[in-house]
Amino acid sequence: TPQYMSPEQGTGQAVDRRSDIYSLGIVLFHCLAGRVPFTAENPLTITVKHLNDPLPVEMLRMAGIPSPIEQVVVKMAAKAPQDRYQTTDELIAALTEALTASHLSMPSRWRPGMSSAMPQLDVRGSGVVPQIPVSAVEGQGVPGRGVSSQSLVFNNQQPVVTLPCFRCGASNPSTRLFCTSCGDELSDKRAIHDRYLGPNGRPVLARLTIQNGPMGGHSYRFHQVVTTIGRTNGNDLIIQGRTVSRRHARLFFDNGRWYLEDLQSANGTLVNNVRVYQPVVLNDGDVINFGDEIVVFNTTY
Repeated sequence: TPQYMSPEQGTGQAVDRRSDIYSLGIVLFHCLAGRVPFTAENPLTITVKHLNDPLPVEMLRMAGIPSPIEQVVVKMAAKAPQDRYQTTDELIAALTEALTASHLSMPSRWRPGMSSAMPQLDVRGSGVVPQIPVSAVEGQGVPGRGVSSQSLVFNNQQPVVTLPCFRCGASNPSTRLFCTSCGDELSDKRAIHDRYLGPNGRPVLARLTIQNGPMGGHSYRFHQVVTTIGRTNGNDLIIQGRTVSRRHARLFFDNGRWYLEDLQSANGTLVNNVRVYQPVVLNDGDVINFGDEIVVFNTTY
């Protein structure tokens, strides 16, 4: 998702292991500071912040993170790939050294036969804090045992509250701004545009279900606003197929009907195997081709 994406990945450049190290650095920042370093109203603005804004290290300092560990995070999240750790071995060595300098120890690596209670790093100075083994709570609030995971309370912490994503349906922690699965904004501000209601009194929404490729089987809902579809960041629905144009098509709602319009894409947009050159009305079950990518349209409520 955009919150963890490296600058080069966000701008469509070539990526390598150093891009993964950047993303891991943002994950580590989130774990230590309690929030991601860059947030905004939309994914494109977050990408721009990854490109230009300095890492807010003051958030780490406010959380009491030791300076050696802070320096590791800063190098992991350097803007330029050549300024980061070049290999994971180099990163592990630096992190081990930082933990030692901070009078902390690296948790033992899990091996088959070990307890499922993995040690957890405690940067406040007490070394490690043991987590509760799964076996200790089986049948007492474990998902699938009769109690929702939202009701679990460990170590006197508040229950975990989750928010479902309108677009893809994935569950997300309530502290997040964007969905961890599809990147859509969880506040769902676009719902105010759903003014046209169906016979059941509920808004008429669109659902696109991708049929092939790495996203095959994923289904997404859309409000009654203009939805752009393409392969690059900045589109509302990103389909990363080689035959999909940067801005390929747009889906929009007008006077009770859903329409699809091709945006002069290189490989064309087809509805039921007929290439479209003007906005076309969509009906339930229509099969859409964005280049070689196949999508099925349905209305939903």
